Amino acid sequence: MSSGVKILRRWIGEVEAIRGDTAYTRLQDRDDEETDVFAEFRKNELSFGNPEWPYVGQLFYWDIGVITENGREIPHSDIRRRDDPPVTEQESIDARKWSEDLRRVIEEDNKS
Repeated sequence: MSSGVKILRRWIGEVEAIRGDTAYTRLQDRDDEETDVFAEFRKNELSFGNPEWPYVGQLFYWDIGVITENGREIPHSDIRRRDDPPVTEQESIDARKWSEDLRRVIEEDNKS
């Protein structure tokens, strides 16, 4: 029986250099923004199936933790793309207003 993932560390990574099959990255701790570490990844770990990736400047998330299964802790690692910066509250408000304005325009066009 699995009890889910317990996340131990969370980073935002940025590819700083690529040499051969290795991507050299800087990792910023998502819980302690003062702490940066450097790590090397195989390029295929950061390609996400895209032959153009990784590239210098590419951003990604990396979480490590453990999964408890039948009383045993199993190491867990999760690397995810970060294509765009996170949406700010103001960007969300602006998008909602734009969407409502667009809906009104479409409704008016459908009436005529």
